[in-house]
Amino acid sequence: MDHKKISELYTSSVKLYENEQYKEALDKFNDAIKYHIDLTNPYSAEFFLGRALVKSAITDSEGAIKDLEKAIEIDPKHVGSIQQLILCHVNSDSPKKAIDVCTQSIKSDPSSGFLFFERSKLKYLVDDYEGAKKDCNEAIKFDSNNGEIYAHSSRLKFESGDDLNDALADCNKALDLDFYEPAVFYFRGAIQRNIGDFEEAIKSCCIAIKLDPKSEEVYKEQILMLEESVQEKLTAISDETDFDAKEKLNSVLNLINEEKKSF
Repeated sequence: MDHKKISELYTSSVKLYENEQYKEALDKFNDAIKYHIDLTNPYSAEFFLGRALVKSAITDSEGAIKDLEKAIEIDPKHVGSIQQLILCHVNSDSPKKAIDVCTQSIKSDPSSGFLFFERSKLKYLVDDYEGAKKDCNEAIKFDSNNGEIYAHSSRLKFESGDDLNDALADCNKALDLDFYEPAVFYFRGAIQRNIGDFEEAIKSCCIAIKLDPKSEEVYKEQILMLEESVQEKLTAISDETDFDAKEKLNSVLNLINEEKKSF
């Protein structure tokens, strides 16, 4: 079968999957894999990925994993199959197997920022912060214009107690690279609160709420924590003559109270 017909066969099979006609899609992928495609051609990995997606949809996780492993055997750099295999293992509550997938794939593609980033996120899931930070640094080395990686780096540094200014710099770098996710502003607010830059922390939290109104309860909690931190700072000021510090903190409390009116 020539490439055009193979492409048409793949497209029609995927269309059935997208229309949730899973039995028909599975039959078509089975037929294509058994009779029509050349397994020595890297393009055949697409068919195994397609069939794996169908099997995942009908909760045949074991069958999906086998197909994804076959796809990667055919094409070790097949990103779609690698991503899906990682997801299958994570959904099966097997993050360590997902880490193994990344490790094996890195051997075939040792300069892949994507693979180091995926492994970093997985190591974070299993509380291996040092391993996660090391892989994150490698990911940045190979993919330095990816704002999502810097956002992840910021979170790792913040949660593992590293220098807060470094964590804030990574957060700002993510935003400089146009990674405008609510979580980035949320973490920037948390970092700013811990540094003591309360006014900027309020601004970050307010932006997070505007970007993601559905999660506003999470961000409101951050504002309440911010209020608590400011109150603690005010209580800690023992020198009655330190009017400037008190005035600044009271002005922050006023900003917080204004924001709380929208709660």
